Amino acid sequence: MRQRDINTGMLDFAKLRVAYGMTGNDYIPYYIYNRYVSGVSNNPRYPNIDHLTFPLGGVNSYTLSNRLGNENLKPELTREFEVGAELRMLDNRVGVDFSFYNKFTKDLIEVLPRDPSSGFSEMVSNLGDVRNKGFELSLNLTPLIIRDFSWDIGWNYTINKNKIERGRSFSVRFWRSRHLCRRRKAYRTI
Repeated sequence: MRQRDINTGMLDFAKLRVAYGMTGNDYIPYYIYNRYVSGVSNNPRYPNIDHLTFPLGGVNSYTLSNRLGNENLKPELTREFEVGAELRMLDNRVGVDFSFYNKFTKDLIEVLPRDPSSGFSEMVSNLGDVRNKGFELSLNLTPLIIRDFSWDIGWNYTINKNKIERGRSFSVRFWRSRHLCRRRKAYRTI
């Protein structure tokens, strides 16, 4: 504004920001259904061989993946809103930057553990909805400028709060042998 001969007083620069965005995240389509993967033999007990991967010598081998498919998997959707201001004053010796953000993720996709006795050790699933909000405040000072030397001081303060808005309920049960069950009368569900 000073370039147009408008008197801004001690203010050298001012900018207001407002932003809104929406992004999606889909999982790899091959993990939605049960799938077969190349066979692997770890430590086959042959001398000087630690690991075999198929196809080997023209022979293919496939095995069912340990990740259970999930046909009910929904895409993850994130919406974010941010508002902020940036100010510089006193010949750019003092600067203030402030931002407030609010981010909401619906149907968060995550790999969850499964009981290995089911034949699978993990499953991709929608965990729930998560909100992440907070603000950032930044203060920049230049108290000393002498010819080719300047002393710059920067300070930053941030508050971030995460909250699970809606969570998927699931439990993992640890089974014990009969001997341990006699000593402990109950087992814990997490």
